Amino acid sequence: MMGVGWPLADGPFEAGAMGLVIQSAPSIEAWLEYGQRIRKVDVAFQWVVGDWLNYGEATYGEMYSQGLALWPETDYQRLADYKWVSKAIGFSFRNDRLSWTHHRVVAKLAPQEASDWLATAEEMDLSASALRAELNGKHEVETHACPECGTVHRRKG
Repeated sequence: MMGVGWPLADGPFEAGAMGLVIQSAPSIEAWLEYGQRIRKVDVAFQWVVGDWLNYGEATYGEMYSQGLALWPETDYQRLADYKWVSKAIGFSFRNDRLSWTHHRVVAKLAPQEASDWLATAEEMDLSASALRAELNGKHEVETHACPECGTVHRRKG
């Protein structure tokens, strides 16, 4: 049975190294729910690998050689990015409604500033590219002073 021990083995669905086997005919609701689980794994991959590398470095003094051995098709720079972003953006600042790439864009900033930009990206529905452009001064997002509260808000331009 290929799904044993895999986090995506559930009911009629058995995921393994070579793909997905569906043992019976699930309802469309079950099929869609399983798709959401696959999406969560995909979205979490960079975070999980980055956190794993950071733990290995902190605990064993090891990192990239083990990662490259496990993912030989992945280059050093990609693993370095996963590790750097995971370290720069702690759990309390991560936003699960935005992509890992959004977080990579703001990883160079101080934690609170990064968090503020992530909140803006979510609020304004900015793509990672639009967020990067705004940070680089291309101003795809305009600001205005709210007459009601006096706070400066960002809005898509």
